[in-house]
Amino acid sequence: MRAVGRPKSGFRDDEQQHDVEENSGEAGEEREERVEHAHHCGVHLLNKYPDHKVLLAGTTATTWNKAMNIETSRLRAETVKNILVNEYGVSADQLITAGLGDDNDPFPRAEDVDANGNGVEPGATHNRRVVIVDAEDATAQQVING
Repeated sequence: MRAVGRPKSGFRDDEQQHDVEENSGEAGEEREERVEHAHHCGVHLLNKYPDHKVLLAGTTATTWNKAMNIETSRLRAETVKNILVNEYGVSADQLITAGLGDDNDPFPRAEDVDANGNGVEPGATHNRRVVIVDAEDATAQQVING
């Protein structure tokens, strides 16, 4: 999971913001500890503010056709939602999911195809993600309201 943006009013916490890049190149145990800490903090915030909604925006690499990318990214977002609800007790009503594919992704993307049309794996890996955003954020509102 990757969190983007700072919390807006109504969704504040004194804890520092955690932006964990899943492909940061950090060594095993240290990276796992950072990822686990960031996930814990994110879940803590979701449970602390149960009336505040967040967007889980699934995205994909530039690989298949548009319809397949949108469906894959939708399933990716739904999977994260199910984990948050079933394993961490987050309210399902708090989580809005969207599958953006690659064409509709408004978040910073890595280059995942080179000039010859060949896949670039570090970039593709970065783009296969779920971005978690405060639902009041302007970009999240654009996604939610289509």
